[in-house]
Amino acid sequence: MFATDTIVLTNFSSPDVHISYSLKDFCRSDTINLSGTGALSYQWYLNDYFAFPKEVGNVFNYTINSQTKITLVGTDENNCSTKDEITLMYIPCCGNASFPNAFTPNGDGLNDYFHVITNAVFEVFSLKIYDRWGNLVFETKNSKDKWDGTYKGHASESGNYFFLVKTKCYEEKNTVMNKGDILLIR
Repeated sequence: MFATDTIVLTNFSSPDVHISYSLKDFCRSDTINLSGTGALSYQWYLNDYFAFPKEVGNVFNYTINSQTKITLVGTDENNCSTKDEITLMYIPCCGNASFPNAFTPNGDGLNDYFHVITNAVFEVFSLKIYDRWGNLVFETKNSKDKWDGTYKGHASESGNYFFLVKTKCYEEKNTVMNKGDILLIR
């Protein structure tokens, strides 16, 4: 006894998966917005394709702090998969910093805070502000923090203050010290 059967094979092409992003040069600690196209579902892997996916979905926001290989695996409606890979490297860029010499913390929305004006991301940052008697009136390790002209919850007197700023950029060996005077005007 013999039997016959017919099998229909369908050949599907692999999805055309691509990673796209907008930045050309990356600085350390930059967040890169990656997006995937060409598939129905997406899985993002870092450095090791065989690990668990770091992110699922067509968008992946990644903060680069070391050289990283990113693999995007895209799967289409026929359960066919393919991948695209990129290697992200950063350039050592620190940026510039400037220091205002006066501010007016009067609540008018103009020049109400003293802060370091910078676009840099520092590995080490320290800002200390002293009054004319050498008392520490403000201290921070966050380059985005601002002094509002108060000390222990009270408005500081008008007059001169002294600041010290220590910074160290990623990839740099030395810490840089900047110092100067601030005029607080009420």
